[in-house]
Amino acid sequence: QRSQARKRRAESSAEQLQHNQAVEDYYQFKAGYGKPTALLLFQLAHSLQREDNFHIWLAILGVTDQFILQRVDPAQYTQWRLELEDHVAQHNMEEEQEEDIEQYGNNRAKHRPTVVRIEGLRLAFLKRWTLCSSMLYNHHVATRFQTWREAGKKQVDFLLSKLNIRMEQHQASFTSMHPAVEPHLREKLPQTVATFGLNWELLKYDGFELHYKNDFKLPAMDHVMAITAMLGRPRTPERTPQDIFQEALDCLYPQTKEGMALLTKGIERAKDVAVQIVEQGGLALTRKQVQGQRGFWYLDLANISFTGHHEFHHPSTLLKLAIFLRDANAQRMKSTAGLLVVGPPNQNDDCYIVTVREKHQAGIMQSNPFAMPLLEALKDCGATGGYMQATFDSSIFVIKKHLVTAFCEEMRAVVSAYQTCGATVRD
Repeated sequence: QRSQARKRRAESSAEQLQHNQAVEDYYQFKAGYGKPTALLLFQLAHSLQREDNFHIWLAILGVTDQFILQRVDPAQYTQWRLELEDHVAQHNMEEEQEEDIEQYGNNRAKHRPTVVRIEGLRLAFLKRWTLCSSMLYNHHVATRFQTWREAGKKQVDFLLSKLNIRMEQHQASFTSMHPAVEPHLREKLPQTVATFGLNWELLKYDGFELHYKNDFKLPAMDHVMAITAMLGRPRTPERTPQDIFQEALDCLYPQTKEGMALLTKGIERAKDVAVQIVEQGGLALTRKQVQGQRGFWYLDLANISFTGHHEFHHPSTLLKLAIFLRDANAQRMKSTAGLLVVGPPNQNDDCYIVTVREKHQAGIMQSNPFAMPLLEALKDCGATGGYMQATFDSSIFVIKKHLVTAFCEEMRAVVSAYQTCGATVRD
């Protein structure tokens, strides 16, 4: 009996080691972004019959964040969106039944936030910016037209003129714009963009909007970018990470006075970040600061002096910059490649490293082909003790500034070795 017990313990230990190794291997090669936690928790609340519109909105924000940062493919986003549409319709119907429709009708003020499905345009902060600015700093338009250049800006003006939208309209704030311009834009844009080399599928937005009272409408896409912009603010002795997180959390409650003030602040900051990504990212491309080889590009911001460097300390901002650089460079070079960005050093001399794959892959999980090359390059450049994995995400690391140059050189060598021996960091 004792020998059998020892055998069972040995087998159990071997199984546990095998399991641990499988988990470790999985997270070495996967970026770890599947179903958003917000959606998972909403489904739990729904199973317990404890969900409401606020829980639905949190799930929508989680799904939208994955979509914006290309952590899931469009087909998976659509599947989750359709699932959430059913919940939105059900809850809105229940709320309608609770109110006196005959007395208030459809014009009643919404004294609690309501979620509404929309079919709109993927133009960030359109209702809180100008139409021209929303076009100039839209990811798809900026990468195709190179809107950091004067020629790209003129191309946007030409596109809007072809849509018969006068300059005084598209350069005016949304509230000053003629009410007929937005529906005219939604009607005519799909027929016009193809002649300018744009993809309508990348400019339309099927998603959700938060309504509150009669004059507040906030697309989920804008809400996500405002919150991430608040989270990405530089840390200072007076502004701790805990303070930043709490203020970003308060942005989830626009129905409160403090929440509305912080959300407004987040929206303005998100617009500034969008401008910085296009202008500074475009400048890096123009100056040929994005370097590399077949299948791999990188940008070292740690050793470059540039305007607004403090905006690029946070990995979420760096990730958006990396996606922009990858797609803009692919448009310029007529070839695709994965891309790595090293951010500028913070007050502790720490630099974030973020990587993006060559392009979207089909399926729920976006694997990280740089996981093993990253680890090899970090170890081979002598960074032992000088780096750490920033989160569970195997595509984001933190490294000390003095190690950056050696790391970038080693990364090029490691990727080249992978390609020589037939391995790949491409799709």
